[in-house]
Amino acid sequence: MKIISLLLLVLSVVKIYPQPVAGTAWTKTARLAGADIYYDMSTDEIHQKIDRLHDEGVSVMLFWARISGYLYEWTTEDSLYISDIANYVHTNYPGMKAIMYIAPLEKQTTDVDLDKNGIIDSGKTSVYTEHPEWLQVGISGNPAVFYGAVAFWIDSTSEDVFLCPNDPVYRQIWINNFAKIAATGLDGVWWDVPFFFHYFGNNWDGEWPCHCSDCQTAFQNFSGSPIPSNEDWSNPLWRKFIDWRYQSMGKFISSCKNSARAVNPDFVLFNEAWNPVGRFEPQDGFESFLSRVNNYNDGIAHEFYPIKPDDYHYFSWLYDATVEKIHRGIDRKRASWILNYSQSVEHSKLRAATNLFTHCNFYEVNYPMMVSTVGLQWRKDIFNWIKTHEEFYYNGNIKPYANTAVIYSPFALSYYGNNPEAFAEELKGIAMMLFESHIPFEILPVDMLDEASNYDALILPNVTALSDSSLDKIRSYVNAGGKIISTGFTSYLYEDGSERGGYGLIDVFGAEPDYGVYNLNSYGNGVAVSTLSIFGNEFYVAANPQVEETYTNPAAAETNRQTFLNELWNKLNINNLISTNAPEEVIFNLFRKGDSILVAVNNYSGLTQGGFVPQQQSNISLTLQIPRDMKIKSALQIDFLGTGSELEFSEISGNKITCSFDLNIHKVLCFSATGITSVKDTGGKRNSVFVGPNPVHGLLKITIPAEEKFSWEIYNSIGQIIKKSSRPQSAVNVKDFANGIYFIKINTKTKTYLKKFVILN
Repeated sequence: MKIISLLLLVLSVVKIYPQPVAGTAWTKTARLAGADIYYDMSTDEIHQKIDRLHDEGVSVMLFWARISGYLYEWTTEDSLYISDIANYVHTNYPGMKAIMYIAPLEKQTTDVDLDKNGIIDSGKTSVYTEHPEWLQVGISGNPAVFYGAVAFWIDSTSEDVFLCPNDPVYRQIWINNFAKIAATGLDGVWWDVPFFFHYFGNNWDGEWPCHCSDCQTAFQNFSGSPIPSNEDWSNPLWRKFIDWRYQSMGKFISSCKNSARAVNPDFVLFNEAWNPVGRFEPQDGFESFLSRVNNYNDGIAHEFYPIKPDDYHYFSWLYDATVEKIHRGIDRKRASWILNYSQSVEHSKLRAATNLFTHCNFYEVNYPMMVSTVGLQWRKDIFNWIKTHEEFYYNGNIKPYANTAVIYSPFALSYYGNNPEAFAEELKGIAMMLFESHIPFEILPVDMLDEASNYDALILPNVTALSDSSLDKIRSYVNAGGKIISTGFTSYLYEDGSERGGYGLIDVFGAEPDYGVYNLNSYGNGVAVSTLSIFGNEFYVAANPQVEETYTNPAAAETNRQTFLNELWNKLNINNLISTNAPEEVIFNLFRKGDSILVAVNNYSGLTQGGFVPQQQSNISLTLQIPRDMKIKSALQIDFLGTGSELEFSEISGNKITCSFDLNIHKVLCFSATGITSVKDTGGKRNSVFVGPNPVHGLLKITIPAEEKFSWEIYNSIGQIIKKSSRPQSAVNVKDFANGIYFIKINTKTKTYLKKFVILN
């Protein structure tokens, strides 16, 4: 029996179904997967799908739910259908969340062009035939309507349209719909394609929508002038049009979010964005930085598959880690969800390891759709492992640990004429070179420049467009003793893209930058190294990570990296936080969590196209600079998909420690100022006590020789005491502890024992 027939007598959805648990912290620990739930399934079938996802360790399920009204009008049946899903999830699995996929700006009308001639069949109606005024319009005056299999998700007999957020009728439909969605009890929505679609299908390239009558009026009110009739980056009005598109899209998203929040204050909105830092942002009118600083949404679901999974090679993996690092830096305290496409378990392992390395959230899925999996057991294994170890990746107290920052400016991305890649590829290329050079770094967006004093060095990778305020902060930073590297046309443009008539930081540079010249200039108590050369861009072009390996040039990439190090980086004399014998294909990402330092390590050694198992690295040595306010007493190593174990280390002069370890795919090293893992038993044995079961659920049993009296302390995996007793006990209740790795230290009169155990409640 269909779910609708079961619920026809329900009069008030809101009163019957409970609201989700308060708070939105769950977005930062999300383990995501698409649910293959469809509108015509029975109640039992839907519930069985949810049961399976929970069993697989999914904490956030994304499901597709058709809005059954022909033109997106919300119906009572829609509310009942979705409310049942929300209610079942929250009632049976309180820790699980349900979010719904929606695409407010794209609409497919199926089976309206059965003869596939690109014209609506006689007697058929569609969004275009009913409401042509709703469609986005390109600079050519053509509406955004397409027929045939333009993309893999579109049926060959369908019409597909992109809709304008500024049409007042269509806009209000979605604002109203968001309130109704929130009333069902759902935790939030996943909003796909929040774009003014720049290119799509035949004869729709470089269209710069939207130029419909509603947008013409809105822009006239915004600027006092009509929208320019041609793309001209030297025209201030064109650049204002680019800015208006960002604002217009953001305000539509924000209005929908606020409508939902008025019903449920904990409702979240994530926008999916195909924007791996490049030309897509200004072309499509949506950018992560602007969505954060203007509070348009609650986070971004970053979708990217630069090439097909089977075509991945070493530079593709380095690129993924770099782009995710950039996303995390831009998103700041918000979660960065990554939609990962894989075709095999081994590929998916590396994708998961890359997400964890950058502290992004893993969405496991089979290529090319957003549902299904590359392996049910694999999904269960990886999600349970992440859940057990999430405190090493998603704890709110974790912050980057770096003394070098790379500056990100959305204005350099948006207003560098018709070539936004000039900034984007320099940014990505420099970040890739830093990873290979084992130089820990952080991405610092321009709105966070007040934090510049936390870093010994700033790198400005062709950051062309900067405000006067940003320049003042950079100038003050250098004057106070900071060091900078500047490449390309950094500071040549104002924030709005207009030319300054020279370099805004010329006083800091000491001379006008030139190609092949690397000027070192003292400014105040600091120094600047500047050049017009763009080694990051040249590295990126040589690495060519988004094409097949055949088209890469590793030797040229390495030449650019060495030149960058010798001519720019080494001139700053920055004390690097780490030194290692690891090859450049082994990369490091450092974090601080309270009194602990976390070192994430990823291995991409030996990866060639289609190969997803890196060469194992043995006896990697690492010397780590520790903050002056910290004295390390213990160390732990957590192997990817494995368990934790003690890590031996030694202190050396200069507040440094050194250690060695082996590496397969991914590992986290945890160095803590709270001592547990350095404890030795005085008799040299550790097998005279038993602690178990392991994993444990409920009661942890302790077996020790009868004549022994003992006390005990339980530590979490970063060395914090969370429970202790001075009296012997045969069992300890750990039912209320969070899942994860723990240690129990047992002290007898003559010996100290240390045992590791895992809690899986």
